[in-house]
Amino acid sequence: MDDFDRQLLENNPGWKLVLEAYLQLAAEPVQISPEEKGTVRWVDRIVSLDGVDPEELSLIHGRLIALGWLNFQFESGQTSLTYRVSPEGRAILKRLNGTAAASPANEIQEDEYEDEVAA
Repeated sequence: MDDFDRQLLENNPGWKLVLEAYLQLAAEPVQISPEEKGTVRWVDRIVSLDGVDPEELSLIHGRLIALGWLNFQFESGQTSLTYRVSPEGRAILKRLNGTAAASPANEIQEDEYEDEVAA
């Protein structure tokens, strides 16, 4: 992580809160298919979060996506968008505080992630 990334997170604590919230949601136990084992789970969009102004939440999502720290995908059915922290986002959090990205549910190999994104 370079000084610019660190400065962005330090100057925008809501960004870090959103990334950590997505990591926490992805780590919650759910029943998954055998094909999904070992992948980082996509979760529904966070629409409210303690410590983050609701009016800024959409802007934060956009900025995190633009930085490559948060991924989204369109899904059919009841949920239109789902999100997950990208490998870059997990790495930045992990380097920043050493614990936020340490959950086993969020540890996948980069090549597995890339294969999954390309599918």
